[in-house]
Amino acid sequence: MPYVKKMTKAGERIRIEKFYTSRYGSKGKCTRASNYGKTPEAVKARNNRYAQMKADDIFNANFKPGDLTITFTFEKEKRPKSSDELQNFWKKYIRKCRRAYKRAGKVFKWQKGIDDNENNPHIHAAFSAIDISLLPAWPYGKMHITPVDDRENHTFGSYAQKQGKEDNGKKKLKGRTIQNYSHSRNLIIPEPRYKVIGNDHWAEEPRAPKGYYVVKDSIQNWDDKINGYKHQSYIILPLPDKAGKRSSRRARR
Repeated sequence: MPYVKKMTKAGERIRIEKFYTSRYGSKGKCTRASNYGKTPEAVKARNNRYAQMKADDIFNANFKPGDLTITFTFEKEKRPKSSDELQNFWKKYIRKCRRAYKRAGKVFKWQKGIDDNENNPHIHAAFSAIDISLLPAWPYGKMHITPVDDRENHTFGSYAQKQGKEDNGKKKLKGRTIQNYSHSRNLIIPEPRYKVIGNDHWAEEPRAPKGYYVVKDSIQNWDDKINGYKHQSYIILPLPDKAGKRSSRRARR
């Protein structure tokens, strides 16, 4: 009853996922959770989980200390009246940013999440590094700018991806459904490697390979709500005194 080990390197961090699949003989041989099935809710929950993981991988592969995270807010009298108007505000601002980065001789990369709730619409974005005095003004409210710090595992991507999705019943702006999460086309999209492990289980408290450590609050163990199989995900990072030497090496286990 082998399982699959999926490894995705993004910057210094590596995301490890372990899961069973019928493709490698797990069907009928692994214990499944009792309550599973392909319901719309289960599909949505699964898709959101994987989308948030991927968004974090993308952020960590592309943004580093010196880059920027920005929250764009709206003054009450300047709030968009519809989701279409909100989307247009963003598109106009991005066009101005492209021109500003080009004039500065900088590469413009971005990742964003739009919260389109009616009472407090706002936008969370990550921008590649630039002198903030060269950024175009945001004419609708305030810009709260925070430089990306030097931690090796950021969760901004998943935070951006959640915007407008986990709204707890808040009323949304009228208009068409918009693309709440997106990023520029020039971002690196980390490609995972896969390895089939000839074992029928894994430890719920994973161990890191030599030279790495497990980020404890990244460990997730769950039963897939669609196929009922167990699944695990966690992040490993190089040990602090080994980071420089191991920045280009892959985890071997």
